[in-house]
Amino acid sequence: MLKKKYFLFILLSLNFFYLHSQIKEIEYAKKITISDGLAHNGISSLLEDSNGFLWIGTYQGINKYDGFKLITFKNTKDKDILTSNRVRAISEDAHKNLWIGTDHGLTIYNLEQETFYKAYFNSDFKKGDDGLSIIKIIFSKKNDVVYCLTEGNGVLIFNSEYQFIKQILHEEESLKNAIFSDAYELANGGIIFSSSKGLFLYNLNDEKNIQKVLDQEITSSNAILKVNKNIFIASLLNGIAIIHLNKKNEFVLKKKLLLANSFNSIKLDTQENLWLGTLENGIIKIENFNNYLNSEFKKPLKIKKFTDYSERLRISSIIHSSNSNIWVSTFNKGLYQFNTKENVFKTYQKNQKEGKEISTNGVSFISKYDKNSAIIVNASGDINLFNTETNTFEPLPFKLPSNFKIGAAFVDSKKNIWLKVNGKDDLFLVKNGKSNLEKIGHKVLKNSDKYIFRSFSEDKNNNIWASTTDNVYKISVDNNTNIKDIESLNSNPFFKNNKLKTVRYVYADYLKNYVWIGSAQGLYRVSNKNKVPLNNQVIDKYTKDENSENAISSNFVTSILRLPNEELWISTENGGICKVLEKNNSLEFVSYTEKEGLSNNATKSILFDNEHGLWVSTNIGLNKFDLKSKQFRKFNLADGLPFEDFWFASEKLDNGVLFFSGLNSFCYFNPEEVIKTEKLPQTYLNNLKIYNKIVKPGDTINGRILLTNSISKEDKITLNYNENVFSFDLISLHFSNPKNHTIKYKLSKVNKDWIELPSNENSIRYSGLQPDNYEFVYMANVSFADACVGHLLNGLKKSKYAKNTIIVLMGDHGYHLGEKEHWSKNVLWERS
Repeated sequence: MLKKKYFLFILLSLNFFYLHSQIKEIEYAKKITISDGLAHNGISSLLEDSNGFLWIGTYQGINKYDGFKLITFKNTKDKDILTSNRVRAISEDAHKNLWIGTDHGLTIYNLEQETFYKAYFNSDFKKGDDGLSIIKIIFSKKNDVVYCLTEGNGVLIFNSEYQFIKQILHEEESLKNAIFSDAYELANGGIIFSSSKGLFLYNLNDEKNIQKVLDQEITSSNAILKVNKNIFIASLLNGIAIIHLNKKNEFVLKKKLLLANSFNSIKLDTQENLWLGTLENGIIKIENFNNYLNSEFKKPLKIKKFTDYSERLRISSIIHSSNSNIWVSTFNKGLYQFNTKENVFKTYQKNQKEGKEISTNGVSFISKYDKNSAIIVNASGDINLFNTETNTFEPLPFKLPSNFKIGAAFVDSKKNIWLKVNGKDDLFLVKNGKSNLEKIGHKVLKNSDKYIFRSFSEDKNNNIWASTTDNVYKISVDNNTNIKDIESLNSNPFFKNNKLKTVRYVYADYLKNYVWIGSAQGLYRVSNKNKVPLNNQVIDKYTKDENSENAISSNFVTSILRLPNEELWISTENGGICKVLEKNNSLEFVSYTEKEGLSNNATKSILFDNEHGLWVSTNIGLNKFDLKSKQFRKFNLADGLPFEDFWFASEKLDNGVLFFSGLNSFCYFNPEEVIKTEKLPQTYLNNLKIYNKIVKPGDTINGRILLTNSISKEDKITLNYNENVFSFDLISLHFSNPKNHTIKYKLSKVNKDWIELPSNENSIRYSGLQPDNYEFVYMANVSFADACVGHLLNGLKKSKYAKNTIIVLMGDHGYHLGEKEHWSKNVLWERS
């Protein structure tokens, strides 16, 4: 019998290993470790407080996190604030007090007063130095009590005034040394506890009525979660249990899942995804778990995992924050942040069914093939067809000799495929519906094997334009795509003494009879009159001029694009992007750079979405430029991008999907799926300092108390004339990309205009102010959402208004222009 069990365990383990080898790894948005200021990489507990701050309990104290700064609270040689530095549990009561369970008792932290109070510890419990380890704190909604779950000492019950009432679930022989780790309060006031000895149902009003739940089926459980009205999930040492609470208030085991792993934490997010933390093997995520439940367990589980590619990742807790983030703490690797919504920015992931490794390094060409697919060429000469619907590579529509390495590819409007083969002078053509390659030989292409092809374009007459590093070719075709002639732009007299060099992009203008050429020597405009030889076409050149405000911003033009609204735009290396204004026969350029909010001036390419927003790839991230507001929204790794260092190739498919190349892969997404709004972040003032010395509520400064509450809750602060060097932090609690969030503020009589800073540069400093009354007004801006408005000394005031709306302060009241809403009375910063 023992051998059979052992064999079964091996099979389960092998099945689990096989399952995980097939499952895509979840991507995290942020990782925080001791290197970032975390007190310890061993985290036991997490809490988002009612103000929106994240509290992190570790084995070396507790951290308060605002998205940028980690503040550590712990016992030191000079400070004794916690019952122990080994924090095990954090919860918040209705009075905004944090209950902190440690290995040696209970500590209370008052959020408003910023003070610690040791409420209960070992000497009170009379158990010696190691007698009281509180690992979970539950506030009753039905009774005015607090349940503190312990390791080995049952459950301690306190009232809301921190007074110990009694100890329960410890006397029975079967419960000795039990670890109580989680609980859920039922509608009838009963509470179900999960423990190392199984599940127990307890009724505060009937102390003798302690029931073991599912005695035979569940012998140990670390966590319990209510999924819906009647369904609970309990974590097990071997899998999870789905439990049904029937009309008789009886718990019935419905099913056990994922038996090959030990789980200790459970969380259901707003997208109905179930997050399961394991004791050793990271996270398992079941997508849309309710679909599985509603199908009576018939629908297959959609599983993803997260191990951070580590052999051992020990999960301690999972929480779902108010801004829809999932935070996962570990006992050994610090803290992880995940976005609950599916990442819209996708990249190639090798499919096990493909049977061969497909390289995507150094993508050099992307050309749309049909509504959903694109031809991809990489730096190694590989060419493949990628389908955005199936997210996989598909067979090419033609036969390619095994010794051919492709340098460039282009699909024209008739779905003919143009190919440049490395090491050969000739071009090749695969006509639509054919599978064979036709060689295009021409004297003009002689020695073209020495050049790298950079881009292709098709003009209104279906002629193909191809650029190499040092030339541009016009390939004239008839209606059946038969070659009539191939011309070299270098044959034009304009280039007699100064040949084309470092050509990056060629663009045949669909609106006007021009072909635009971007190079490292500037922007060229070539007339494209029908039946006029290329060497007789008129050419104009536009270069950077330091003495002209209307000149192009950089000589290195990387891409050119005519929008559906007929605007012409270019991207440049080191000069951002430019809108090209065509006035008679001259051009003027309006540039948008880092100064206007672009993430980086080294722009690689431009595409447009169906809402006429520009998408600009750069050396450092991707940007969306709103043509109406002229505002940039920046995207980086924290937003789900697979990489930040983009390359030149890009393409838009007919289904709206945009492709952008990177140095090692490609990124594709549908702009319509990108979140267009964001919940307004809560904004707070914190960390008042006078002469760089922090002032907390209750602190005495020069014989008087400045703050009775936290600075955000104060109505008035009175400073002496010699206390005029001070600072404080203006915190915008968004926990997302700081490049899309700014803070704006001004102090009356000091700042005439709003001062705007990135939200991670949030320390506000003033010095040398003269005695007077001052008013500090602030707001948190989001580049693609409304703003939060607040006033120092009167708490946070929220209001929605256009980003550039002027705020007029009139006497004791302020009004938003164009809105009826107004602020409550502003209290001034009074200085004596």
